[in-house]
Amino acid sequence: MPDISLLLRYIDKVKSHYFAKRKTYQERLALLQKAWQSLVKDRLPLADHQINYPGYKKTQYRVLSVDSSPIDLSRHRSIPLKALSLSRVLTDYKKGEEIIESEIQDIPESDEIGALDFPLRELKYACDFGKEVDIIMLDGSLIRWQWWQLQKDKRDVFVKNYADLLNASYAKKQPVLGIIDRSLSRDITHLLELATKQDFAGFVDSDLFLGVLQEDQFSPVFISYSPIIKLLPEYKVAYCYYRKWNNVLRIEFLSRDISENVWQYCVDQIEKVKGFPWSIARAHNLCVVKESQKQVIERLLTQEGLSQKEIMKRTGS
Repeated sequence: MPDISLLLRYIDKVKSHYFAKRKTYQERLALLQKAWQSLVKDRLPLADHQINYPGYKKTQYRVLSVDSSPIDLSRHRSIPLKALSLSRVLTDYKKGEEIIESEIQDIPESDEIGALDFPLRELKYACDFGKEVDIIMLDGSLIRWQWWQLQKDKRDVFVKNYADLLNASYAKKQPVLGIIDRSLSRDITHLLELATKQDFAGFVDSDLFLGVLQEDQFSPVFISYSPIIKLLPEYKVAYCYYRKWNNVLRIEFLSRDISENVWQYCVDQIEKVKGFPWSIARAHNLCVVKESQKQVIERLLTQEGLSQKEIMKRTGS
């Protein structure tokens, strides 16, 4: 065993290095926050409509949340099966009831689109619900930048179908909000770098707004300038940040005037679990297929007596 004095000196060295890095981090974060405070507002990509949020209060409403999770039995298994598990949860605080629905959709083995159409399936599953709701909440972004890699004809179809679903839902006064926890977006941070010619590498927008927003406060509403958004005028997505405790959520929605009631509903959902919408967490837990459940699926399929050749034939492999 090394001499205890050597260990103590090593511990002191590690602590000194840690606190030196910590000090540098805090100093750079302070510069980032100062850049935000000094930035002229006309340099910001502000939306025409800002949030009118009078403050939190309990209210009665109907919220629908949808989430999905892939089921993949094609790797290192005898069953080449791919599917998408979807769950939607309606919580009606007016009637005091909850409706839970789930569905499993096929993913063709030869489908070159793969997971790129999952967001479109999720949104369609939400919009096809068929019951009146006051707000629809999805886990993830409404800015489908991943579609940029598709061929132009497929990309255009995906964007149009997605935008049509969003606009139809808003027209029915059922606004769709995309909620992103631990967002790694640097939209505003990058803008501050360009404006101040300083390097804020390592920081994301959530770091910035954790420092400049007060508890239960929304940031200004910004317009996204992602290339995928520019493909269609109707696909105009705005976003903002909201701080709850030590967590900052990015919230995305179509750029238009949204009733203050919608923000009341959104905040109420976040308030229920102190940092993330309760209904989204509920839908997520319902749709996720655990490893133990995958093993049961494989065992049940095998017990049907299907040979490997028959399974591959039926699943299109």
